[in-house]
Amino acid sequence: MEAVVETLKKISNSAKRCWVAISIGSDLRRDVAKSYYEAHPEFQLNVFYRMKAELPVDGNFDPEAFEYEPDVIGGDQFMQVIHTAVVKKNLDFCIGGKDIILLSGERLHLKNSFCFSESFFKKCAHRAGFVPIDVLSDDAGSAIHVLQKVN
Repeated sequence: MEAVVETLKKISNSAKRCWVAISIGSDLRRDVAKSYYEAHPEFQLNVFYRMKAELPVDGNFDPEAFEYEPDVIGGDQFMQVIHTAVVKKNLDFCIGGKDIILLSGERLHLKNSFCFSESFFKKCAHRAGFVPIDVLSDDAGSAIHVLQKVN
């Protein structure tokens, strides 16, 4: 909870007065999340294809050398998906003049995704100095929380 509160405080501190609309995942079914991400690994691994296409990468950099693994943790109030790329073969390449060596089996943290119950997120918002105004839900696992900063 503290990490969520601290992040919301940073948002709140960025302006004297503000309204905030934050899109939050609200579907807390761990099995559904894991199945979804496992079925769409290309979305998570696209970063490696973008690197090859858009950055000064040379050597034997191979975007196909990565495998995606989602790990889902959490409880009944929040869920975190840890998105990880696992190196499938040794890579030795240069990017921007810096030599990079990745060994088979190494794990690269790509990002995190979070889902919160409505009550959990509202508690965090209150602790961070926001008043929850409204929640708009698409009934498909996403919600937009509209918050107002308390002065």
